Amino acid sequence: MRQPKLAGPDRIRVNRSQLRQNQSKLFRQARGRRIIEVAASDEEEEKYVVDKRYFDDLLRKLRATVETLEITADPKMFGQILRAAETIDADVRSGKLHSFREAFGEEQLAYQIQLTDDGLGDAKSLPKNVRNTLARELKHALAKDPEGCSEPLREPLTGWRSFHSGKYRVILRLYKNLNIIAVAGIGKHSSQATQDIYRKLETLANSGRLAADVLATLRSFSGSDE
Repeated sequence: MRQPKLAGPDRIRVNRSQLRQNQSKLFRQARGRRIIEVAASDEEEEKYVVDKRYFDDLLRKLRATVETLEITADPKMFGQILRAAETIDADVRSGKLHSFREAFGEEQLAYQIQLTDDGLGDAKSLPKNVRNTLARELKHALAKDPEGCSEPLREPLTGWRSFHSGKYRVILRLYKNLNIIAVAGIGKHSSQATQDIYRKLETLANSGRLAADVLATLRSFSGSDE
C-alpha cells in the first residue's frame, strides 16, 4: 500500500516592506500548505512564514523517513522484517507467535505483546539489565499507548512501526482489532547509518532553506514520487 504523497507548498513571495505593511493579512494567508516567502538581497537572509501544523507534519514525516532509512540500512533487522512480513498476519491470527512472558519472564497489560522467532531470539540475546529495562517500557508505555509511543515507518516498510528504548529500537506491527502488538525484531541503532542520513540533512540545513526544501528531501529519500 503506497502512502499518499505530501503536497508541496504554495508560495507567496513578498519583500520585507510588503511584509511590514501587510503583516496581519499575510500572516492569515500562511495557512495549510501556503507559505510566505520573504525575499532578501542575500539568499541566506530570506525567511519563511509557515503554518505550524503544516511544518509539524513535514517534520513528523521526515522523522519517519529517517527512521525507515536507518532500519533498511541495518541488514540484520531489515532481513528479519522481510521474513516476518511473509507470514506475520497469519501467525498473529493463528496464535503462533511467542508470548511476552516467554521473552521477558513476566506478563504485560492492555495490548498483548507477541514476538516472532527472530524477535524472541533478539530479546533473549539482550543483556539482562537491558532486557529488564525494555520489558518495563514495553509494559508501561508501548502496551498502554502503542500508537502514541511508536513511529510509523514509510516505504518500503509501510505498515510497520518503531518503538525506541535507550539505544535500542523495537520493530512492530500493530493489530488494533485483536489488541496485539507483533514484534519482528529488537536491535541497536545503527550509528553509521544515522551519521550518513543526518549528514545529508545537515547539508540542507546549512543552506538556510530547510523549511522549504524538507518536502524535496522527503521525496528524494523515500522515492514516493516514482
